[in-house]
Amino acid sequence: MSTVSRNIIAVALFILIVGGLIFYGVSNKQTNMVPDGTVGTTASNLANGGIFAESDSLVFFANPYNDNCLYAMNPDGTDVRRISNLAAKSINVAGDKVFFFGERAEVTTGLGSVAGKPGIFVINSDGKHLSQLTSVVANDMMLIGNNLYYTHVEPNTETFDVFDLKTKKNRELLPHGVSSYSYTPDTFYYGGRGDNLFLYAFDRFNGFEEEIWEGIVYNPIYSDGYIYYMDVMNDYRLCRYSLSGNTIQILTDDRLDFFNLYGSVIFYQKSSQQSPALKRINIDGTGEEIIAEGIFNRVSLTSNYAYFTEFGHSTPMYRTSTFGSPYVTEFTEAKEAALEVIRSQSGKKNEDE
Repeated sequence: MSTVSRNIIAVALFILIVGGLIFYGVSNKQTNMVPDGTVGTTASNLANGGIFAESDSLVFFANPYNDNCLYAMNPDGTDVRRISNLAAKSINVAGDKVFFFGERAEVTTGLGSVAGKPGIFVINSDGKHLSQLTSVVANDMMLIGNNLYYTHVEPNTETFDVFDLKTKKNRELLPHGVSSYSYTPDTFYYGGRGDNLFLYAFDRFNGFEEEIWEGIVYNPIYSDGYIYYMDVMNDYRLCRYSLSGNTIQILTDDRLDFFNLYGSVIFYQKSSQQSPALKRINIDGTGEEIIAEGIFNRVSLTSNYAYFTEFGHSTPMYRTSTFGSPYVTEFTEAKEAALEVIRSQSGKKNEDE
């Protein structure tokens, strides 16, 4: 073999090796996009529509002033900007990646073929590199590490599935849907499985489902050894059940429409014909306060604010301090940011015409 031939072969091998290393590095970065132990949202926010999720430095939300398109902002509510013109729910965040179930908004223009069908999407937190992971109808989606757990909805059928971000493959875990579930490192807790509302646990590692308590629970949320839930048999009052002590504590005798738990506080809607109100209590049932009189829903909690709307209305959206004094204001920053986007779209449309 000539010297020239040997040199050509050596160069070719070098290129192959370098190319392989680059491919491996890029592939490894793509398939390991989420650190182990990452949880993309809180169970309580997910149970209230999954329209808010918070990272260390940003809050992502579905802006009702702009057809529920995906927006980002600072935790204090400043620098509100749109990052996708898809309507979003089941929002999860991990580092600079945002995962959500998206579909084309009613009024805004789409993003071409990538947004043609509803499904699970991922986008960078700066609004770049939107891509669709799979075109399924996914409810109550929660990101845990490199897995997206969700209820997969088909006509007349629901299953509890997982989508693996590494393999880009979907797998059925349970032959029924799971809603309002809560999470510990290895276990999901949820109420009801077809014909009852008992408390169930599902081990996500061995795939084993078991009934763990015959309490009739609605919207069970795990926190620090307790299951917080609405007591169906006792007029939907709020209680907590100790998993270790097998004991029940009544937190309020008010009838609830829903609740959301964050850290040391619980927000809930008191259901009453005479005196309905959005209330806040501590997680042990003390410190009851009225946040706002009336009927509200879609309450989402972040480190700084609680966000909510009146029942039957998507706007205006209100907010109050999660932990501080219950002073309620309209979330005007979201409204102004949406109006700016709408004006910009309108101006572009006029230019095109």
